Amino acid sequence: MHGLGTYDEEIENSIPIKLGGFTVRILSLDRIIKSKEAIHRPKDLLIIPILKDALATLERKTKPSPR
Repeated sequence: MHGLGTYDEEIENSIPIKLGGFTVRILSLDRIIKSKEAIHRPKDLLIIPILKDALATLERKTKPSPR
């Protein structure tokens, strides 16, 4: 995987999700972004800003609100 660790390293940090009757593992959004930045294909470069925006939105939603 371009820009990432070995398969074994990445699988350790992947996220398990239920899909139908199966559990599958997916890379976290930050790892997907890192891979797309490393491979540097035009189609990947076009989507990176959208993925970063999605990641920022997720991070805002998961941070506790200051009191």
